[in-house]
Amino acid sequence: MTGAAPPYRGESGHALWHVSEDDSIRRFEPHRAPTSTLDEELVWAVDTRHLPLYWFPRDCPRATFWAVPATTDDDVERFLGGERSRRVHVVEPDWLERMRTQRVVAYRLPEETFER
Repeated sequence: MTGAAPPYRGESGHALWHVSEDDSIRRFEPHRAPTSTLDEELVWAVDTRHLPLYWFPRDCPRATFWAVPATTDDDVERFLGGERSRRVHVVEPDWLERMRTQRVVAYRLPEETFER
């Protein structure tokens, strides 16, 4: 990323979130992801501003983009419909049905238990 994500409609104040297709999580236990090269056990979280990047089924291939200060007016017109504050999320057509039917859950996490 080269620029901060823009605010989105309905965005609430800063918080930390974990997004999952599993709506039965009651307690988050740190663990090491199977593909992680880190030696530590972690619970992954995302801040409110970046939460829309995870409003998709887990394995859904997607691209997201928005304007940054260096984005030309021509590109804002072409790719963002002329609105610098717009975000675009793109998914493959084969994923549209799953996007319509798969429920994802955003869990709000206590910030004091996390570090950057």
